[in-house]
This record gives sequence, structure tokens and C-alpha cells, in this order.
Amino acid sequence: MAGSRPLTPSEERHLVRQIRRINARDRALISAQLFLGFRISEVLALTIGHVWDGSRIRARVALPPRFLKGGFGTTRTIPIGPELRRALERYLAQRGGSAKRVRAKLATTRGKQAHGPCAIS
Repeated sequence: MAGSRPLTPSEERHLVRQIRRINARDRALISAQLFLGFRISEVLALTIGHVWDGSRIRARVALPPRFLKGGFGTTRTIPIGPELRRALERYLAQRGGSAKRVRAKLATTRGKQAHGPCAIS
């Protein structure tokens, strides 16, 4: 994408500090983008089953080609690090019973008021 660049280590640390203060859903989504390197469309395609094995957070996220830009190639497998693991655990605990449905989308606003983007300063 024209004009985009990777975050500097300082910017990444600042972002991580800021997202620790926001709601669990947004923290999980932003952490997934940051630590998995997925596009927002790829993060929104994730299901509970991609990150949860029924009893705990998986060690890796495997995203099949149908969810990737272009829709072809091989499955993209990325390890889940400690910061993302904490964000996912917090979010899934907050979701309660709906977190047990492995086919459910990871990010949803169903049953809740949709809200705009969070402000990170």
C-alpha cells in the first residue's frame, strides 16, 4: 500500500501500552493485526476455532487460503505470542458461553451496540 510503513520498535511499544487500556474485543482485534501480520479482512474472517482448541488458546493460528487476499496459495500459519494470547484469553472469557462455538466469528457485534473506532493517543 502506497505510503505505508512498518511501525518502529518505539511505536510498537507505544501501541501495545495503549491497547492494554481499551475494551477486550478491540484489544484482541488490534493485537491480532499487530502480532499476526494479518490484514483486517483476514482478522475479521477468524473464527473462535482458529484460536481456541476447546480448552485453551492454540499455539498457532492457521488461516486457509480462502480467507487470504487472492484466495489461493497455502495455509498461512503464525505462532500466537504471549501478548496476543493474553488479549485473546481476556476477550474469550468476556464472551462467556459464545466462546464455546468454534464456528462463530471471533469478532462480532451481534447482541451488542456497535461502536466506532477507538482513539489511541
